[in-house]
Amino acid sequence: MSHSFRVEATAERLPEANTGLDAWWTSAGLPDEARFAFELVLEEIFMNVVMHGSPPEGPACTVEVTLDRRGDEVCMEVADDGVRFDPLTLEDPDTSTPIEDRRVGGLGVYFVREMMDTVHYRYSEGRNHLTVSKSLGPTT
Repeated sequence: MSHSFRVEATAERLPEANTGLDAWWTSAGLPDEARFAFELVLEEIFMNVVMHGSPPEGPACTVEVTLDRRGDEVCMEVADDGVRFDPLTLEDPDTSTPIEDRRVGGLGVYFVREMMDTVHYRYSEGRNHLTVSKSLGPTT
């Protein structure tokens, strides 16, 4: 069961993206307790596109979210037509360093990697595609 929706990449449209995820999640009959990880990951990816994907002087880019259930695994692809960027090239932050000594940023992508089982990036036909997946375990 696959579902896609498009949202303009502006901070004001984040609730619309969350609503799209929530509606699909409910219709797929997935467990509520597993939804939080996907909501957090979608918010992180979406807001990174909002802050870094659209050119400073130009229209906001568009984000397309595709959700799919494959057995006990949920896959979410977030594609955008913004500036080409592979977030997986970023090094993981040193979380053992005191917070006041760390550089600003970088934790969001780290959390995405930690919360999901797989994270893949590709650039195709002028669009960034970040695909994440997580096994929910046996579901009914």
